[in-house]
Amino acid sequence: MRGGLYFDINRNSQVDIGTDFVIYPYVYELNDTVKVFYSVRLMKEATNRNLFPDDRPSHIPTLSQTSEFWYWRNGENWIRRAVENIPQLMFIVEASETDHVQSAPDHPHVLIQYEGFHSAGARFVRLNPDRSYVEKIVNHPAPTAADNPAFTPFDHITIRSALEPPRSEGYPLNITVAAAACELADRTQ
Repeated sequence: MRGGLYFDINRNSQVDIGTDFVIYPYVYELNDTVKVFYSVRLMKEATNRNLFPDDRPSHIPTLSQTSEFWYWRNGENWIRRAVENIPQLMFIVEASETDHVQSAPDHPHVLIQYEGFHSAGARFVRLNPDRSYVEKIVNHPAPTAADNPAFTPFDHITIRSALEPPRSEGYPLNITVAAAACELADRTQ
């Protein structure tokens, strides 16, 4: 496929791998049709700046198609409904300083999830499992594991000290997810 979005860091109007910031969209194929979906925010900016030619490549959807695509795939849109429909659900948002989704230092995606469950009135909400569960899984003390009280309010500053350490310094995802599952099972019982 030819045609896509990138940040032209050196302003030479051509993609220079290693210098420019190439944005890799989600590639979606259905019935032999391929579309690439960038974020809604990025598509809004690109549309507002008239970055797409009149003969837009067929694999790049319109802003409205992009909004529709992500609406149904963005779990944030369904948090309140999930809590209302199944009020006994409890949530632990597992998050570390390093993340496969975003690299913003204030982790807005974590805040949106956590505060979404909290403000929707979820029965139980915690950011990362209780340290004692991590210690049980690894079978030794875990002094670097996050240990946040449930229902603690966080903002773009306080969230930074509430996350698990980077995976290279902390515990693998399978450990913290297992700890969260065990904690939720205990709390359910």
